Amino acid sequence: MKPWLGFAESSFLKRPEPKRVHSLEIHMVYRGGRTLVQRAHSSGALRILRPFDLGDRILLQLITLGPGLLDGDLFRIEVHVGPGAKALLVNQSAGKVHPGLARQEVVIQAAQESELEFYPGLSILFPQASLEQRTRVWLEPGARFGLLETWALGRMARGEAWDFVFLDTRTEVDQGSIPLFRDALLLSPLNASRPGFMEGRPYLASGFWTWPAPDPGMELGGTWALAWSSTAQAHLVLRGTASEGAGLLGALTDRLYVCRQSWGLVRLDLGRYSSAWAGSGATPISFPGQPRTSCGKTGCELPSPRTPSPC
Repeated sequence: MKPWLGFAESSFLKRPEPKRVHSLEIHMVYRGGRTLVQRAHSSGALRILRPFDLGDRILLQLITLGPGLLDGDLFRIEVHVGPGAKALLVNQSAGKVHPGLARQEVVIQAAQESELEFYPGLSILFPQASLEQRTRVWLEPGARFGLLETWALGRMARGEAWDFVFLDTRTEVDQGSIPLFRDALLLSPLNASRPGFMEGRPYLASGFWTWPAPDPGMELGGTWALAWSSTAQAHLVLRGTASEGAGLLGALTDRLYVCRQSWGLVRLDLGRYSSAWAGSGATPISFPGQPRTSCGKTGCELPSPRTPSPC
């Protein structure tokens, strides 16, 4: 068991104290051939809905009561996955960061032979918004973990791209005493506009999985680009950027579908459980015999067929 407070105190020493703390703590266990939520405690605006059964694992939707992260908010999420338990976590809707300074802490502890995938979906930075996020993951031997995050640097439909103040996010994943992944991103409108940062594209994505990585590769669309490679431990790292959100979210769900299939995981349509993936126009994951639509709704124009490269 790692100390929660030690992590929290070291993360925000230079920032003002939060005005409000919203917390969610989830404990999952494997019992009787099934993954169960043994205990869940929440306070403030954070909640979870009932679990969905996905065969060998469950899916939990995280919801926020109210408009999103407000000035002075601290969202604190703690997830414990017991030995052999398998689960996915998604945000039910897109995250919204309002003007002011908000913080989010995510701490995950996964026991032996457990599996946890965390796909929060799109998070949107409003004008004058600042977000500081820390994600800390501890894995025991045999545990697996996956994370895929997507950011919109403004409300594009309102012409508010690049009106945020800063995005400061850091992720650390360890397995025992071995550091598996370190990621740090600090973006402001000033540095994001420089060559080599965002190249004027206000959407970005970042992913990491401890499942086996495919050969390094890249996919380019009309408005988006994805690239992936492997770490020293042969784990998968993915990056993406785009000038509009729908194409990026669609490309990410396609890529995730191909990789999860190669890993022998159950099929998953993220858009069915989260508007953070489908509500912004993402291409839903398609199964054989099912048409795909560019907006995730009936009646919209079908896109040109595209087959992702193998994972």
